[in-house]
Amino acid sequence: MSMEPRLFLRKPAIVAAPLAMVVLAACGTSSNSSSAAGGTSAGSSSVSAAATSASVGSSAAGATSGSTGASAAATSAGVPASTSTTPVASSAGWQTVKLDIGSGPAGGPPGTGTPQTITVTGPPHIAYFPAGNENNYLTIRGAALNAAVAKIPGATVTTFNADWDATKQLNMIQSAITSKKFNAFVVDTDDGPGECKILTTTAPAANIAVVDLSGPICGLSSKPNGRDQVANGTIGAVGNNSILAVHDYLKYMIKNNPGPQKVIVVTGPPLHPLTPEIDAALALIKSEDPQFQIVANVSTDFSTLQGQQKTAPLLVAHPDATIIFSAYADITVGALTAIKAAGKSGKIKVYDQFGSKAIVADIKSGTVAATTGGYPAGSAQAGIEMIRLAFQGKQGPRIQLGDGGPVPADASTWNGVNIIDKTNVDQYNPQF
Repeated sequence: MSMEPRLFLRKPAIVAAPLAMVVLAACGTSSNSSSAAGGTSAGSSSVSAAATSASVGSSAAGATSGSTGASAAATSAGVPASTSTTPVASSAGWQTVKLDIGSGPAGGPPGTGTPQTITVTGPPHIAYFPAGNENNYLTIRGAALNAAVAKIPGATVTTFNADWDATKQLNMIQSAITSKKFNAFVVDTDDGPGECKILTTTAPAANIAVVDLSGPICGLSSKPNGRDQVANGTIGAVGNNSILAVHDYLKYMIKNNPGPQKVIVVTGPPLHPLTPEIDAALALIKSEDPQFQIVANVSTDFSTLQGQQKTAPLLVAHPDATIIFSAYADITVGALTAIKAAGKSGKIKVYDQFGSKAIVADIKSGTVAATTGGYPAGSAQAGIEMIRLAFQGKQGPRIQLGDGGPVPADASTWNGVNIIDKTNVDQYNPQF
């Protein structure tokens, strides 16, 4: 069932650049004695209120870690400590709690089967698995995630970056489980189906609370409604797309471009859940609006370089193309370069997703027709808030649509897409 997208915006917070491979410690005592259910600091040294030290060492799957509350004078292994000090908060008062991880078979959508639970004890010790190198979007997400964890008494986070390598990410997740240093995972998956079992069966068996960011796991990207994309075995998901959300955006394009259109689609990596969601939405449109003809559909690694490299030959192969639909802002920047080089600026309408500062400028100048809201900080904050509330025994809803961005008042009929165009671009403050 298709529902109207919402033009509903707010001013999101802008956060600083992140520190990669870092452990944030907000407690004043070492957590090395914690159990697997309670977690331990991920390869970090003891942290105290008086002085903390940054450390570089081997942790699960080769990730490095260090404390962000380090004294400027303290160094370890030749790495200077941070000059900023993280406020110290007490980690006392955490209780053992049972968390809802869904009803029904592991990896399935929300159901009516036997309720499943895991048992955890705070503070949260979080392993964060971004999908790849920290592009503009992931840079802001990483910084916001670190900042959100730092506000939780005693909590820590370690980042494991697989560099868009699905096999490497799977191995990192397994190593993190084996290490028994973590009681919570935040995952932006490189291969949702391939990582299903480990995230919905193996991790919860070790009493690890899993939150999924951006892309649904376990093949649930095939579920049209984003509300059905939170997998049993996890405590929650923050979705930034779904088949119906993309479908709403495509219907918006059709409404604003009546009649026959020839469309070039430039997506992300084939295994990233966003790509099959786009493909499924395009399949719906093919049957509903055959005049909206897809003449090419290519994948990229989400980079500006590949956006340019993959778009350029398609402009030659399809000189009569009228629309380019790009899956992500960095791809769009590259596509615009290719369009300009081909002398087609102003002749092809460009539709972006997850609008950045550059895309906002392009909407204002007329080189991009529209984008959708991208909330890297919002998604990170929403994911960490799920963990915080759960570990405090206050677990809330297991799904949040819209990338952690603004939610309209009639959210029950909303598929999770906020569309930004020239009519409302001044109300949208991009987070990256």
